[in-house]
Amino acid sequence: MVHCASIRNAAPPRLSRWAYGTDHADRGAFGIALAVPDSNTWYRGTVLPSPDKPVPDKKEQRPMLCAVVPDEGSAYCNAHFSSGPYINSAGKLVGDDSDPNNLFRPKQAAEMRSQVGDYTAAGYTTYYGGDLNTTTADVTYLDPLYSSGQECGQSDPSKPHTGNPTDGNNKIDYVFGPRGLTDLGVIASGLVRPGDRARLGW
Repeated sequence: MVHCASIRNAAPPRLSRWAYGTDHADRGAFGIALAVPDSNTWYRGTVLPSPDKPVPDKKEQRPMLCAVVPDEGSAYCNAHFSSGPYINSAGKLVGDDSDPNNLFRPKQAAEMRSQVGDYTAAGYTTYYGGDLNTTTADVTYLDPLYSSGQECGQSDPSKPHTGNPTDGNNKIDYVFGPRGLTDLGVIASGLVRPGDRARLGW
């Protein structure tokens, strides 16, 4: 039996409730989910540091969901970070994280790392990541996540912070685990299919 926990976009009424494409067409509410064995007895949803922009700017709060599986001694965290800046069809700079003087993805990575560190300190083996909306060109935003973990696109922790594309020609999806873990790719391989992303793994 598998227990599923999910967070739909948990923004308060003053913030946008929907996800938008580059044409700002409503794609419905986005969410994140974790599927864990039925032995799971605990999970927690967190709203990560997020742009505080009201509708009509369509900025969204960004969630993280963590679950603990006591039988395995493991903890799992999945997140959906703010989108980076891009130019829309009208030539306007848009994206949740488009102010270079106040970037949210580094703050989101730091908060994820902090919570993952709490689970690790409590004795759990931790796995974390998700749709982090950060290409390898901006991967330094994710440095806190690499500080004590290994991403499944790395054959070992000393390798560059790169990996195969997961969304078109870009890598924006990441899964981390303990350093030196050789089967992290197996864990990650089922996380993003079926869907709109390429599978993660070595």
